[in-house]
Amino acid sequence: MNGESHQSSTREAVAASPPQSLVRKGLSARHILEGRRRQATVLFTDMASFTPVAERLCEEKTYLFIQRVLQAMSEAVHCHEGTVQELTGDGLMALFGVPIASEHAPLKACTTALEIRSRMLELEDGLERDFGHRPKFRIGIHTGPLVVGKVGDDLRVEFTALGDTVNLASRLQTEAEPGSILISAATQELVKGFAETSFLGERQIKGKSEPQRVFELKGIRGEMSRFDLAVHRGLTTFIGRTQDLRRLEHCWEEARKASLRILNISGEAGIGKSRLIFEFRQKVGDGACLLANCTPTGQAVPFKPFISIVRELFHISDREPAGAVEQKLLEGLSTLGLGIDETLPYLLALLGQETKDSVIHQLAAEVVGIRTRRAISELLQKRCHRSPLVIVIEDLHWVDTASEGWIQRIEEDARELPLLIVATFRQHYRPPWASSPSVTNIELQPLSDESTIQLFKDRIGSSALPGQLAQLAVAKTQGNPLFAEEITNYLIDRGRLRREGTEVLYEPTVNEPALPVTLENLLLERFDRLDEGPRVVLEAGSVIGASFSGDLISEVTGLNGVAMAHLTILESKELIFRESEGYRFGPRRRLQ
Repeated sequence: MNGESHQSSTREAVAASPPQSLVRKGLSARHILEGRRRQATVLFTDMASFTPVAERLCEEKTYLFIQRVLQAMSEAVHCHEGTVQELTGDGLMALFGVPIASEHAPLKACTTALEIRSRMLELEDGLERDFGHRPKFRIGIHTGPLVVGKVGDDLRVEFTALGDTVNLASRLQTEAEPGSILISAATQELVKGFAETSFLGERQIKGKSEPQRVFELKGIRGEMSRFDLAVHRGLTTFIGRTQDLRRLEHCWEEARKASLRILNISGEAGIGKSRLIFEFRQKVGDGACLLANCTPTGQAVPFKPFISIVRELFHISDREPAGAVEQKLLEGLSTLGLGIDETLPYLLALLGQETKDSVIHQLAAEVVGIRTRRAISELLQKRCHRSPLVIVIEDLHWVDTASEGWIQRIEEDARELPLLIVATFRQHYRPPWASSPSVTNIELQPLSDESTIQLFKDRIGSSALPGQLAQLAVAKTQGNPLFAEEITNYLIDRGRLRREGTEVLYEPTVNEPALPVTLENLLLERFDRLDEGPRVVLEAGSVIGASFSGDLISEVTGLNGVAMAHLTILESKELIFRESEGYRFGPRRRLQ
């Protein structure tokens, strides 16, 4: 793979770099982080008919009224990793994907909007009782590029976001009916499949020369992953992972001999972890496999993945009535021969159900956690004694501490159990059981250039690609199947890649982003979570070129002796790679 081509996609996604002349003079973190162009989602809220309410209430009551409302809205924003950028008197402006990029920023903004509306409904009775008013809010959401940084002078400096993206989100909020949530076409495209929306038509928005397609947000579908949507659209040919699949099958054969096995599958986002699991599950069969996902917002929920596992084991949907949940648990526990009193209250609590057991309400949280872990362990051991079992936990890098502790404990205490635990995670996470003798570790490597081009062919439905498209496939994807899928969709959606009969037509252009928005945010999220020193070094390297020396990095950043330590950190995170004459942006070794 051409190093310069890779560098152009990775470096442009990692940072909007300052002029090279500034880098040569030595950059501080402050210089680099100010005035950054970012892709973000902006949410605006506004209370309908606030002026008459303020006129009727005295100043003190108005303050108390607004304080209660804004506190509830701000909590909703923070709960979904948003930032309250500005309080607007009777509403707020929130940012998602800034200052830390997030591949899920649009979805988090939509989830926040729905939660704000839900919280306002919960407050209605109290607000009417105390202030004589039931507030209704209009909400607008838009996703796009904006510039974030510090503005002001020596007397006052503020972090702010500027640009047309902010303006359009504000205009959408103005267009919304009280109690409704409007989102732009750009946001709708990014949450399509995850969110329930209705198209309201095109509207002439103040300040926009062209009519804008507007959607109303209705709800968020149950927990779905990006891979679930890929399955719904139709998967391309499984390629380049035959050896990894064989290792999975071997571990399953070992586990079936009453020997607990844990298989760790690590790799960068989109490298094919979920697809490998999907192919493995087709061979094992759904009856022998329980699947759970960890999520960014689930790290504060004890035993989060096991909620899904218990639901799947007892065939309990997330909309099941409370009485039906308890009945299914009772029947299932009796079938497995488990004690009801020792297990049922803790499983009900795990699923968020009320329990009639008065003892559990008197216990300390630590004791409830211990007994819940014991209940889960006994449940799964009884299930495994009936037949061998596979538990798959995806995205373990977002695991809660209680679940992580459970896996570590069962690895130590139940080594004769016919159980295979498969965990997938990104490279920055290392599970505490990684070096145990019962653990197999697989690190997925990028696909070869040949396999990458084949993915493009399968996605398009052609046996041949134009030369320029084949070069793009290799240069932009870095052997990452998700990148291949998203870039193909990006080109097709914009009419730049199409089929006419058996011929594939590709229209290249120089005026397009280095990567689609979804992939840009995915890479930027890794960049933003770096500490300040490594971030400065990486950004400086992105300006210098595809390759650079440690001495030059030390000189241009002014970090001198500590620059090498930061380079070592970046290398360990596989953001740069060492070569004979220094460092480079580029792929890891490739599968052949």
